[in-house]
Amino acid sequence: MVRHKLKLHAKGLILAPRKPHVIFVTLLYIAISILLLLIVMNLSELGAFQVETIRRVNNAAVEAFQLGTFPQVAIPELQISVLGLFFFVIPWILTWMVELGYLYYIRGIARGEDGLGYRSLFEGFNYFLKGLFIRLLSYAAISLGFVLLMVPGFVLIAAFSQANLLLLDNPDKNVFWHLRESTRLMRGHKWEYLVLRLSFIGWLLLMRIPFLHYAVRVWYTPYSTLTFVNYYHGLIGQGPKDPEDGWQKPSMF
Repeated sequence: MVRHKLKLHAKGLILAPRKPHVIFVTLLYIAISILLLLIVMNLSELGAFQVETIRRVNNAAVEAFQLGTFPQVAIPELQISVLGLFFFVIPWILTWMVELGYLYYIRGIARGEDGLGYRSLFEGFNYFLKGLFIRLLSYAAISLGFVLLMVPGFVLIAAFSQANLLLLDNPDKNVFWHLRESTRLMRGHKWEYLVLRLSFIGWLLLMRIPFLHYAVRVWYTPYSTLTFVNYYHGLIGQGPKDPEDGWQKPSMF
């Protein structure tokens, strides 16, 4: 009788739903991102053009360093087909949606919500059109800012930085409201936000070390995302004063 109860108890434990650890969800998120990036780089002319251009620039930089000369970089020829454009645009759009889903997941962790897991990565598709337009409009404005005087680009990065979280909290509002509200929230906080981003420079440098990139990225991704989610909660009056609360940060960084 006792053995029978133990078997039932063990079976119940096996079948009971468990919330996956944040590291495992992050691993899936990174794996999806890498897969989509590989599709872009290998199945689209734009991706191949970007890879070849970077290779030629790097070779020229090495030659300039070794020989003290500045060789002319021959930009590869760019040919774009409809199929190649499809394999460039669609994976990037999917990447943005999964990124929004990961933000949804980390936001839920910060708020102690239940029901979070691997499927949370695909929640971004529930905000597909608005999320897409927010990304495109903010990218267009930021790119224009960098082209003009450089500094406006950084200002706009900070100004629009809260738009995606505002979308998750206010899905019924229109796209321009999210961008305007983000700008309003960041009024007087832009420099503070940029300094917060710069505080992760140590992690970014570590990810440049061969064989350490993905190991560091698995830790850095949830840690940095949670920091910025807490920062947003602080802006709207619902979060900790220290945006890094809720994640154990090694003292060396």
